[in-house]
Amino acid sequence: MATAEQTSSLGERVSRIEGGYEHLATKADLARVETDLAQMKAELKADIARQDGEIRGIKWWILSVGAAVVAISSVVELLPLGG
Repeated sequence: MATAEQTSSLGERVSRIEGGYEHLATKADLARVETDLAQMKAELKADIARQDGEIRGIKWWILSVGAAVVAISSVVELLPLGG
């Protein structure tokens, strides 16, 4: 292998080294990923806020239904049924 390196030109050797790094990310690639992550983070926060609002609405609905059931059962107990 030492003889092959000695016979190849400097340009060929540099090209071979550069070819070995083609799979690495560039600064532009990292900037694009960072931008994508920031956008996903903002979307996730918005989704979480929306879900919190929906959960809050469901809690109030459940409490309202529970209160209505208690009120109706109290009224039914006060009614004279066939007695």
